Amino acid sequence: EWSLDDLVSTFETLAAEDSESAVPWYNLALALAWRGDNLRALEALEKYVDRETDLDAAADAWDLGEVLRLGAGAESL
Repeated sequence: EWSLDDLVSTFETLAAEDSESAVPWYNLALALAWRGDNLRALEALEKYVDRETDLDAAADAWDLGEVLRLGAGAESL
């Protein structure tokens, strides 16, 4: 049985092991957002967008970033 903390930890490890891959950063952003850690989720999304070569996918992901900026401590961004 997995918890959100387990998912965050797993995706942090995967992102560290392959820091140039976009996928673990996106999954980390989702897990952090589900946990309510919007500031860290936005940081992970920025790393995802920096690495994503599909501009449409990056733009779609940043739509989530715009939503995350509206709450849970990220309102000032």
